[in-house]
Amino acid sequence: MLYKFIDFPNFEETRQEVIKYLPKRYWNHGFKLAEFSKIERCRLLKKGIEYFTPWSNILQIACIPVGPGEKSGIHIDYNLKDYFPYALNLPILNCDNLNCSTVIYKSILDVEHSIIDDNDPRVEILDTIRLTKPAFFHTLLPHQVINNSDSLRFVLSIRFKDTVEF
Repeated sequence: MLYKFIDFPNFEETRQEVIKYLPKRYWNHGFKLAEFSKIERCRLLKKGIEYFTPWSNILQIACIPVGPGEKSGIHIDYNLKDYFPYALNLPILNCDNLNCSTVIYKSILDVEHSIIDDNDPRVEILDTIRLTKPAFFHTLLPHQVINNSDSLRFVLSIRFKDTVEF
């Protein structure tokens, strides 16, 4: 399974809570890991995650901003290969925009943690999704975020140590 959209309890209120409490330094360009002490203030977020798994099962919480007109390289989340391969991706800002998408590519065997060039002849698209609601997403398949809008796109990506039933 590449991804699965899920119902996250009180998601709209949770989204607003994250916008209110997450320090602004996490909203700047580039992948960042959030400090648990900053995230734990978001009580609805914590309660929603605990609907699926204990809070102690969280490995990391990644902040993934992609600026207007930008795209990430095609990559896998290599630092997760020894853990549960699905992350819970929460669309926080501008993810439902028609011009923002995540493209999932066919796995290329020799890819470890390097970024793959878009023009690599081995690149083959499997699916393209818009993160219109929370989803468990397979992080070990090559993927790329494309933001062709004029606004920041921001996702929280919750990574887990052990299996989460969804």
